[in-house]
Amino acid sequence: MVRFDEFVGNEKLKDRLSKMIERKSVPQAMVFEGKQGLGKRTIVTHFVRALLCRDSNVRPCTACPTCAKTKNLAHPDVTIIDGSQAKALSIDAIRNIRSDSFVVPNEADYKVYLFFNADSMQEEAQNAILKILEEPAPYCVFIFTCENRSSLLPTVLSRAVSMELFPVDVFEATEAIKKILPDEQVNNIEKAAEIFCGNIGAAVDSLCSGEFTKLYETSLRVLKALTALDEFELLRESANFESEKELFSGCVSILSLAVRDALTLKFGGTRTVSGFDIDELAPLKALTSQQLLALKFELDETKASLLRNPNFTLLITRFCARMRKACGR
Repeated sequence: MVRFDEFVGNEKLKDRLSKMIERKSVPQAMVFEGKQGLGKRTIVTHFVRALLCRDSNVRPCTACPTCAKTKNLAHPDVTIIDGSQAKALSIDAIRNIRSDSFVVPNEADYKVYLFFNADSMQEEAQNAILKILEEPAPYCVFIFTCENRSSLLPTVLSRAVSMELFPVDVFEATEAIKKILPDEQVNNIEKAAEIFCGNIGAAVDSLCSGEFTKLYETSLRVLKALTALDEFELLRESANFESEKELFSGCVSILSLAVRDALTLKFGGTRTVSGFDIDELAPLKALTSQQLLALKFELDETKASLLRNPNFTLLITRFCARMRKACGR
């Protein structure tokens, strides 16, 4: 049996990985895809620990010498290549990996090569890796992590099994964050889990770094600018997003919740979820129901567009124009 005690959600993926190890049918090349914060590095590390563990009943057992070495991936048969460091993906580095892959494992049954942040791999480096993947040694396992597998060559993808990670349920995310940040205000945790759509890592990073506060302050200014008579206010606020895609994404999520709150209040409801005070929602409450629905539609369209990796500058420009139009400005 393979345990994933430290990893919340993605049950189907965990079950699939467990069966691979139990049936000794581990692919020689695997791609783990998912947005930053979803836990690609965490689940890959856990998978490798289970794969190399010597216990025949529960993996990783955390007690055997192999588990002790793989806790921080400090095992002689595990090689880490971090794509965020250009030197690690040089042609010479890939050639060294190719030579090393033909040397039998020191201690384990497998030799594992972990390519973290494979998105940044240049085509030349990928082609060099492709030569290894075409005829790998039987004991080799190559694992790549990336936010979007389209960043990898089709020829590389055709030789690998793809695994996709998804955000978890908001309630699950909330409970997980409470355990990670026991001293954080529950109200902030609940809002972060909602805003980051169940992305536990992104929510935790935002709360720890202070970005969560910045996100709310920015969103409030954008909310006010949406209904201002002068369009310059919204253009000025949106200019800050040019180099901060994650800030923009979070702001769109908060505004979507704020519009939902305004609609709820307009129809007699009292429970709000955005975290804004009733007075702060006043600019939205002044809009008609039809305008609020149009705003909600445009915000949902923007969120969907962000997933398609569009021209970001063009997206922001379109966002400003369409949001103003939805507000009747």
